[in-house]
Amino acid sequence: MSKKNRKILLYIVAVVASIFLLVGLIVILSTNDHGKKQEGKIGKNNYKIVTGKEYEDATVITNDTLKKEHCLDDICIKNLTIYYFNDYNSIELDILNKGLKSATGYMKVVFGDLERTVAYKDLKQNGEIHYIIQLDKVKVPNTDDFSIRSLTKEEEKRIKG
Repeated sequence: MSKKNRKILLYIVAVVASIFLLVGLIVILSTNDHGKKQEGKIGKNNYKIVTGKEYEDATVITNDTLKKEHCLDDICIKNLTIYYFNDYNSIELDILNKGLKSATGYMKVVFGDLERTVAYKDLKQNGEIHYIIQLDKVKVPNTDDFSIRSLTKEEEKRIKG
């Protein structure tokens, strides 16, 4: 093989190796933790503030107390998370039926002065559903903890018509 052919071959190998290195670097950087949620603890209640692609432009508030089961008879609410977005806010939670039969009904989720009605229908024994409460631009006044309560007869009457 002549010197000229060796130089050309060496140049081609160097270019191909550089391309592989560049592609590998791009793949590594693009799969870095950009899509994963990032969590940080702040505040006296150890809120977990979560950000990521799934919650773009949102602040997500949760803590151990908000995740804990809060029960009214056999119906429990757990894994409550508050989402603050630029245009609206929402609360997500799971409703669990610990009773011996299917359940249908309503309950109120209470954060200080803010109360929202939660409805569940034909929730099977040990069944669980994910529920979202839209708050528009309303913010939750007390995110330390929440309580649940039954609807009053007047509230039930308004719902059922």
